[in-house]
Amino acid sequence: MLLVILQSKMECWFLKLMFYFSSHLRTLKLIMLKSIKAKQYKNIKVSLIISLIFAFLLFITCGINVELKIIESFSERQIGADLMI
Repeated sequence: MLLVILQSKMECWFLKLMFYFSSHLRTLKLIMLKSIKAKQYKNIKVSLIISLIFAFLLFITCGINVELKIIESFSERQIGADLMI
């Protein structure tokens, strides 16, 4: 979620780094920076959607793992064994 806030700044830093090392891109500097500023809100929406997808996948994965552990512990109790190897 922090990357959503810092995304446009990181893009500008990355472009400045590219412009510093490549003399061919210096002529395109203004055009590329204006393009990034114009698409800034669209990029924020996309990054929010992607972060929500990853959060959902993490939540679902943790939930499935917890459910599997519960099922495993119930099956161990039904067997009646104190230790399971």
